[in-house]
Amino acid sequence: MNVFCLIQFLLIALALTHWMKYNNLKKVVRIFCLLTFTILTIKVFSNIDSKEFDIPSLAIENSILLLISATVLVNLTGDTEQYLFKNYRFWMALAVFMYFSVSTIVFATGNFLLDDHVYLRRYTWIIHSILSMVANLLYIKGILCLPNKKK
Repeated sequence: MNVFCLIQFLLIALALTHWMKYNNLKKVVRIFCLLTFTILTIKVFSNIDSKEFDIPSLAIENSILLLISATVLVNLTGDTEQYLFKNYRFWMALAVFMYFSVSTIVFATGNFLLDDHVYLRRYTWIIHSILSMVANLLYIKGILCLPNKKK
């Protein structure tokens, strides 16, 4: 599961940086993401026998994706060339921002505040499932807003 999260982190981060406005910022963020990916991959493979889910690494990945998606959203709100709600990048970045921000809050609450209350922790999975559905709907909206290829 940890390796899947790392691959997901890298692919989403690279896709979002592609939509960033400033080239210098793109390069710095991509290098930072690749370094983070490399360090966390080494950490995962050095503890390959561990069956535990790597919560600190996941928190780092989520925080980086939150910052990148927030940057993309801010850049897109200043773009006057295309109507915001018809821009596929807006819907994709919004889905990433919503999913990873609420997931971080839900799992932090479930793992740290509700650790002794198993019956309450069940609700974190319900919230996560609803959030996942909403994020998937936002991704679908983004796909529906993709520009048509001109023949």
